[in-house]
Amino acid sequence: MQELGGLLPWQIKRVRGYLDDRLDGRIRMASVAEQARLSPSYFSRRFRQCFGVTFAKFIARMRVERAQRLMMTSPLSLSHIALACGFADQAHFTRTFSALTGSTPAQWRREALLSASEARWRKH
Repeated sequence: MQELGGLLPWQIKRVRGYLDDRLDGRIRMASVAEQARLSPSYFSRRFRQCFGVTFAKFIARMRVERAQRLMMTSPLSLSHIALACGFADQAHFTRTFSALTGSTPAQWRREALLSASEARWRKH
């Protein structure tokens, strides 16, 4: 029986795993809905109830979060990070990243790396 609040725990786990494995490529809602064993329209409604955002917004956030982790842990260029996170190109990455974080990827990376460096310096 479907919970009124959204997706069932097994559906959430399966959907998150499916998305994590495919975040670097094109993700179709119909394919994800299939993982939850729901029709795309029903999945869309339940997904929004569960996560509080649309499917597209959720994917964008996941991609930006992955990009932030890569910016902090790898020397990859922003264009490589954009492609590794499923963005069409660096311009698409920059637009999406800026809309969600309020700064460009380059600004965010500089500030995050500086903050991390200052935090390490204060520890010693």
